[in-house]
Amino acid sequence: AQLAQADGRWQQWCCGNCKIYCGGVMLLDLEDPSKIRGLVRDPILVPCESYEMDPSYRPNVVFPTGAICEPNGELKIYYGASDTTIALATAPIDSLVNACLETPNASWSNAVAS
Repeated sequence: AQLAQADGRWQQWCCGNCKIYCGGVMLLDLEDPSKIRGLVRDPILVPCESYEMDPSYRPNVVFPTGAICEPNGELKIYYGASDTTIALATAPIDSLVNACLETPNASWSNAVAS
């Protein structure tokens, strides 16, 4: 889910699979979104609720599908859980941007976002 600019960058939600399907966040360059300007290396959305770990279909899965930036600075993140449920998580946008910027971006500046 691509979001509006945050300090001259796009904020991008991403998913990854390592036996547990989690969600992460990165900042992309506003002019050239193939350049990653900041990245939280560890997942920030991890299955932990019963509906996210439901063994009846596809356990241990969360995948961000959309987000809304609220005027009060809150980000609403809509995500799928275990391929059976839609859920909502919230976070302060500033906290997510700061977390992305805490990771040195030198090794990410020329990476291609996929």
